[in-house]
Amino acid sequence: MKILMILHSQICGGAEVHARLLMTGLQARGHEIIYAGPRGSWLATQAAADGIEVLRVPLSGVFDVYSLARLVQKAIAADVDLVHGHLVRGTHYATLAARFSGRPSVTTAHATNSYKRFHRVDRVVAVSAAVRDFLVAHGVQPARVHTIHHGVPDHAGRRAQRAAVRAGLGLAEVDQALCMVARFVRDKGQDLLVEAVQRLGRDDLRLFFIGETEGDWYRQIRSQVEAARLAERVHFLGHREDVPDLLGAMDLFLAPSRREALSLSIIEAAAMSLPVVAARVGGIPEVIVDRQTGLLVPVDDSPALAEAIGQLLDDPALAERLARAGRERYLRQFSLDAMLDGHEAVYREALQARRP
Repeated sequence: MKILMILHSQICGGAEVHARLLMTGLQARGHEIIYAGPRGSWLATQAAADGIEVLRVPLSGVFDVYSLARLVQKAIAADVDLVHGHLVRGTHYATLAARFSGRPSVTTAHATNSYKRFHRVDRVVAVSAAVRDFLVAHGVQPARVHTIHHGVPDHAGRRAQRAAVRAGLGLAEVDQALCMVARFVRDKGQDLLVEAVQRLGRDDLRLFFIGETEGDWYRQIRSQVEAARLAERVHFLGHREDVPDLLGAMDLFLAPSRREALSLSIIEAAAMSLPVVAARVGGIPEVIVDRQTGLLVPVDDSPALAEAIGQLLDDPALAERLARAGRERYLRQFSLDAMLDGHEAVYREALQARRP
């Protein structure tokens, strides 16, 4: 199949990482991918490096006639089989480009707070059952919505570099390394994690935030760390392209989100056999089964978060059991192949529905 993939973004977040994994995975299976998005964005740069054709269009707002015309022109000239959009703006342009070029449209819904552009798409991929339920509750036809969880490559072999990576991070053998991989926005709950570390008061804890260090929320968290006198125990690593290596060096993964459709980073942690503590919100319980593959805590509850972290640090046998079960669940349900199989099935269904 030949697929035109549309996503408007300048950042590197879960949706962008997912789109890259999807494009490269489909490409490896013999499909031809064309990515359309803003010039100079992280995803455009990565797609070009991955050998994917890039159509650079600004997609300014929702009334960018120039971008729409170029998308339609490309869909026809390249004779693509379908158009696949991501997020709200990508969905909007994918729907219109598909309609004007006579192709079927597919889109991926990545959040539990957006629904207005998803009613006219031929097929919607929801990244979790929580997202699917949200869309259906807001009028999207159930028959058009398919739940396909994120899938990630298996980087478990990278744990062999654990000692070297820990040394590079300045970690002593006795240190307990906690990490969180997320953008700095309030919904991700970095403040709750700082509160939990402060509440635990353990000298052996080292907390690593992995994610772009910019914006008001990042500055607020930095100030919180300094006010709590935790600067020697809390570290900001910024955006990193070696996340699997870093995960392999950690002892515990944390996701205290206030809102989450489905956390790609939790799946990456499970794949790396890391024990996980996460908030019971959105699609997270679809990945983490409480006390079976990790520990779930109430939303916006730093005392409960601290208690769960302490429990796993004080009970290595429990942490190991949960980590092992988490990896087994990853292999069964969240592999890259499972995600790619699901998308190919949705594409075939969309194409079949358009045939006379």
